[in-house]
Amino acid sequence: MRERILHLADLHIGATVDARLPEPAAGILRDCRDAILSRLATFLARSDSTIGLVLIAGDLFDRHDPIPELENQVRRAIASAAAMVPVITVPGNHDELSYPECLYRRGDWPGVLVRNVEPDVVWHGPFGQDGYLVVVSAAYEAGRTRSGTELRFPPVTELQSKYGIPDGACYLAAVHATVTDYFSDRVVEGERCFRVSHRQVAEAGYHYLALGHVHSSRSWRHGLCEAVYPGPVVGPRAGDPGRGAWECLRVGVSSLIRETQSAPDAVIPTRWQVVEEEIDPDESAASVVERIRRGMVGGVERPTVVRLRGRTVHPNLCEALTRRLADAGFAAIVSADELESLPAVDPSQLAREESLTGYFVREWQAWVEAEKPDRTLATMALMEGLSALGWKEGGGDA
Repeated sequence: MRERILHLADLHIGATVDARLPEPAAGILRDCRDAILSRLATFLARSDSTIGLVLIAGDLFDRHDPIPELENQVRRAIASAAAMVPVITVPGNHDELSYPECLYRRGDWPGVLVRNVEPDVVWHGPFGQDGYLVVVSAAYEAGRTRSGTELRFPPVTELQSKYGIPDGACYLAAVHATVTDYFSDRVVEGERCFRVSHRQVAEAGYHYLALGHVHSSRSWRHGLCEAVYPGPVVGPRAGDPGRGAWECLRVGVSSLIRETQSAPDAVIPTRWQVVEEEIDPDESAASVVERIRRGMVGGVERPTVVRLRGRTVHPNLCEALTRRLADAGFAAIVSADELESLPAVDPSQLAREESLTGYFVREWQAWVEAEKPDRTLATMALMEGLSALGWKEGGGDA
């Protein structure tokens, strides 16, 4: 029974893959991402597929004018999928309709292409075993829509009367936008996309707000309405790796039940793996690599982002880790955005100082000699104490 809606957004097909990712991993990841809809169409054709509608909530492409080969590949894939289930495409800010060379202006786009700038019903009908689904959407278009416009979705009672929709229907609002309830106005300043109020959509009677634009999985509930950014399934960069999962909605009578699922390998055979590690200040690259490798699978064909947190006294730790992982056959990018670099410390030299720092270090040495604490604990205690005293490398006490 095809009783589920697949909510996708921000696929950014055609986006440049992180230049730091070596081949062949970069090419494999790019091909996987760009062919996602072709594999999805094959997946939909399976007798055990429960997906009855595909909703793409903006930024299907990274550009409004992708290369012809890529555009044609995606057109064929959506046409194939739309022959089996409804496929609704909402333009985003990257592939927005007002661009003169926008691909959505070239010939008929397969499935349902949202072009109306005011929210209206774009699809409705019986769905699943006993359900009835109504999809309401709008597309931002510069020149017809003012930047930063906040949409107001019509009350479902108004739509029920206008379109003869039966009682017990499920109402889904879909838009590429920033949710004003949870983000400041600066987030959308000058952007080619809408703003939308989760509260307004919920109070208008909708059961689900399908969003695109924010590249991370976010969700909020207001009353009976859940607002969801699914995030990209596969991202192009280490800082935007995607989730490897997608959002499905099961349609019942007057209810939409959200189900987050790992994307099937048949659709996403390659995805980023993310390894997060807490680093102790004096850990060597060799020690860290051994621990990281235990959390990694695959090899040179499996892209990996290693995120380091904590503190280190080794200024070239990231470079050393990247080199060691490459030598071990891994395609890894090491991120140190949350790793604090500490100055190198020579306790014996500091202990000779006739200063508050020198006194503290001598006391620290006596404690280490007497208690013989774990090396990591001892190092952390030294660095915390020096930091509290305002010590700076080469400058003594602050």
